[in-house]
Amino acid sequence: MSKFLRMGTISAAVSLAVAFFGSEVKAAPISSFADGYDVSNWTVSASFGGSVNTTGAPSSIVVIEPNSGFGGAIASFTTVALGTGTFSFDWDYGGNDCGWASALVYNNGSSVLANSCTSGNSYSAQVNAGDIIGFGIRTFDGILGSTTLSISNFTAPSELTPVPLPAAGWMLFSGFGALAFVGRRRRRLNQ
Repeated sequence: MSKFLRMGTISAAVSLAVAFFGSEVKAAPISSFADGYDVSNWTVSASFGGSVNTTGAPSSIVVIEPNSGFGGAIASFTTVALGTGTFSFDWDYGGNDCGWASALVYNNGSSVLANSCTSGNSYSAQVNAGDIIGFGIRTFDGILGSTTLSISNFTAPSELTPVPLPAAGWMLFSGFGALAFVGRRRRRLNQ
């Protein structure tokens, strides 16, 4: 019984060392269209004259409504959430056709942000790693001029990063192994 008790103690000590020296930590969220959320990592889907202007990145982007006479057209800018956490941004929606188009947010599906011109708004929601996130405009008429959805102060979760075991951790494991070997050898000599 005492043999199992000692082995259990060593096992518990090793488990504690792993928990202390090696684990995954949540990295700080990414607060712009940079790093993992660089505009090159996003998908633009636009037809009938819609587009996304990324020249303001990494600070901001602008989604521009399709305006070529085709109702139901959508311009969107989407990507995959890199981690689990808060997805947020500030937005302004304006132009000539706000009443006949909708500003959209994608958070594992699309939701309407606005059906009329509005400015100075914020959006915030929880997302999981792998969720589709983004922005868009859907037009109902495709005429009467264009609207724009401006996005700034974008923040989204980054991925979990594994923290490698430092050399001291491996030395600790080696020390536990040496202690177990010496204890076992001492018991055999005493018998």
